[in-house]
Amino acid sequence: MSIRGGKRTMIKLIATDLDGTLLRDDGEFNVELMDLLVAQLADADGHFVVATGDPVSHVKKLFKRYPTLTTVAENGAIIVQDDEVRRSFPIPDSLWQEAVTWIETTDQLAEPYVILAGANRAYTKLPKDGDRFKASQYYYENLTHVNDWTEIPEPILKLDLTWLQDDVNDYADAFNREFKGRLVATPSGLGGMDVLLAGISKASAVSHLMDQWQIEPTEVLAFGDAGNDVPLLELAGTGIAVENASDAAKRAASEILLTSNNDDSVLKTALRLMY
Repeated sequence: MSIRGGKRTMIKLIATDLDGTLLRDDGEFNVELMDLLVAQLADADGHFVVATGDPVSHVKKLFKRYPTLTTVAENGAIIVQDDEVRRSFPIPDSLWQEAVTWIETTDQLAEPYVILAGANRAYTKLPKDGDRFKASQYYYENLTHVNDWTEIPEPILKLDLTWLQDDVNDYADAFNREFKGRLVATPSGLGGMDVLLAGISKASAVSHLMDQWQIEPTEVLAFGDAGNDVPLLELAGTGIAVENASDAAKRAASEILLTSNNDDSVLKTALRLMY
């Protein structure tokens, strides 16, 4: 249970970001605590949802111990339940092509690394033998090099842009002015910026799951650390930012932890608030 204004509320849904939130900086989490939390939620007919900007394949690799885990991946562009894709929100081909052309030609953005994420693979023009391509394979294990974006054979869910700097808010603002009402760019932490269809987010996907499971916002506990977590933290009855979170995430949260992702803060806090 969580306590809000002196009133106890049963938690029925826990949604958490991964990088910088649930996961430590080494990319791992406390399996013993996770086992305990998943078991307690199951006993209470509750749900654990991973809500991440990462692709489904990366989440499956991290959580192969929990094959039926519900996943909101690509920042809300795809929902997986019981190892099946239940909903996805691809960007129309003409729209993502327009966006990529603008990104590659505008003087409003410094030149970013660009990855286009589909449901099955991710695509980039980065050289296959380059360090950036190899580093990106940590998240996109099916990363595929293309010489031209028109070679992509499947619908695109997300544009993943990265710069070698942490603060990309000005770039997100410039993009959102250009594509207002059609696409939305959100800083995702560590110099990253994700682009989705307007109206699609972690929060919109979790809201769909709440409707499906008949769960009220007061019964939702959410954790995050970056700009792409802000709508989710605002949606949840209890939205918690870890100590290492961005200023935007902390402003959106109803509570801010004094401990970071490296302290297994999400799992410890969730277990404490469950009962």
